[in-house]
Amino acid sequence: MQSATKFELPKDFVFVKELIPDVVEHLRYGTEENFVGRVIEGYKRTDGAVLTRLAAESLSRISKKLNADGYKLVIYDTYRPQRAVNNFIEWAEVVSDAAKKDLYYPLVDKKDVFEKGYVAKRSGHSRGSTVDIGLLEVGKILQPVKVIQRKFKNGREYNYLDDGTVDMGTSWDFLDVSSHYENDLVDEEITKRRLYLRGLFEEEGWKITPREWWHFTYINEPFPDTYFDFVVEKDAN
Repeated sequence: MQSATKFELPKDFVFVKELIPDVVEHLRYGTEENFVGRVIEGYKRTDGAVLTRLAAESLSRISKKLNADGYKLVIYDTYRPQRAVNNFIEWAEVVSDAAKKDLYYPLVDKKDVFEKGYVAKRSGHSRGSTVDIGLLEVGKILQPVKVIQRKFKNGREYNYLDDGTVDMGTSWDFLDVSSHYENDLVDEEITKRRLYLRGLFEEEGWKITPREWWHFTYINEPFPDTYFDFVVEKDAN
C-alpha cells in the first residue's frame, strides 16, 4: 500500500489558513474566471493560499481588525509561480485571444497590459508577500460569479462580477481606470471603502498599487529579489 505524501512548502512560507482560519480562499487563476479565461499554469487548486510567514502574520493582524468591523478576508491571489506569469506573457502575445475582454479589460488593448502596469513580467506575487483581496461581511458566504450591468457616474456602462463580496465599485482584476484609487467614476461611498481597506494595510506596513484597489505588497518582504516557481500541490492520497 502506497503511503500518503504530504506536500511541504519551502522554508519561511506558510498556508494562510493556518494563521487566519476564517479566511475565504478563491484563487481565481485556478479557475476559468479570470482575465485570461482559463486555468493558469502553476495553479492546481483554488484553496491553499500561500504567503511568506512574515506577510501572513501581518495579514492575520489586519484580519482581526476587519473582524472587529464585521468583515472577513477573501483571497483571490497570493503567491504566484513565475510559470504563471510566463503564461500571462504568452497570452498577451496572441492578439486574437480576447475571450474575457468585455469582463476584465474593456478599454485596454491586451498588448498594453504590461506597459500600463496592470500585469508585470516580474510579479511581486512570485516573491510571496503580495495579496489580492476582497471583503465579505461576517455571516455571508462567497457566491458564484454573476455578471451585472452597471453604470459609472459619467454614464458609461460596464460589467460588474458580483460574487457576494463587499461592493468596491469594480470587481477584482477589472483592468480599468475605475479601479484606480484616484478616479471620478465611482461614488464617494465606494472611495471611502477603498480608503478604509487601504488604511488598514498601510498601518500594517503594506504598500498599495494605485491602479488596483485589491492589491497589496508587504514592504518588509523577506525575499525582495527572489521570484519563486514552486507549485502548491494537493496532498497525494
